[in-house]
Amino acid sequence: MSRRTYEPEIDGEPETHLLGESYFESCCDCGLVHRVLLGVIESEDGYIRKVLLRRWRDTRRTAQTRRWMRKKQEGVFSGPSRAGRGKIPKRS
Repeated sequence: MSRRTYEPEIDGEPETHLLGESYFESCCDCGLVHRVLLGVIESEDGYIRKVLLRRWRDTRRTAQTRRWMRKKQEGVFSGPSRAGRGKIPKRS
């Protein structure tokens, strides 16, 4: 099974997606993955009244993406390790 790739997005650029079909979005910095579904609500006269945008966090794909990012040292995993920071020292 091949790794799913996510297209990089450019700030301010429009995106086109088909209504009723879900797609996946991934944050390039933290690796959080959402499943997104677009739809419309029409009135009786046939005009579009509302555009629906539904998002669900995909925990499995988020974990897979973050494991891959950690292995490749990308995004938030590119800096030094944060282990040990913020711990309260023990009193003697």
